[in-house]
Amino acid sequence: VACGILARSLAGRMRQTGEERYFVAGMLHDIGRLIMFRNHPALSREALATAAEKNIPVTEAEKEVWGFTHATLAGALLKDWKFPVTLENAIRHHHGPLSSRTALEPAVVHVADVAAHALSIGSSGARLVPPLIPEAWDLLGLSRSVLPALASQVDQQVDDIMRAFSV
Repeated sequence: VACGILARSLAGRMRQTGEERYFVAGMLHDIGRLIMFRNHPALSREALATAAEKNIPVTEAEKEVWGFTHATLAGALLKDWKFPVTLENAIRHHHGPLSSRTALEPAVVHVADVAAHALSIGSSGARLVPPLIPEAWDLLGLSRSVLPALASQVDQQVDDIMRAFSV
C-alpha cells in the first residue's frame, strides 16, 4: 500500500498523466514475492535467511536460492496474464530500472519501494532498505526537498486505507 501511494504521489509531483497506474504498479510490485511464498514457503524463508545471514539485499539472495528474483517472476506472470506492457515493465524492472528500455515508470516504482522501506512502512520481509539507484532518482527530475512532504502524506494515506480494510 505504501509503495503504491508513494509511486502515485511521485508521479503527481512529476506531473505524469495516469497517476493511478503508478499506484497499481506500486501495489503489485512485490506480487512475485507473494507467489513465491504461497507456492514454496520453505525456499522463500531460505532466501530471507540468506539475505539476513549475508547482510545482502533480498533480491541477491533470491538469485542465489531461486536463480531469479521476485521481480522477474512478477514480470513473467503479468505478461502471461496479459497485463499492460507498461505495468509489466514497471514491476519487472523496479529493482533495476535502468535495464529497461523505458526506465521512467520502473524508476518511480523503484524510488517508491526504497522510500517505503526507508520509512519502515509495511514489510516485505527484507531487513535492509534496498539500495537506491541514484540515476533512477535523477530520472524523476524532483528535488530531494519533496521527500518530507511525501513521507507525511503517505503516513496519513496508509492509515486511512488500512482503517478502511480493517472494518
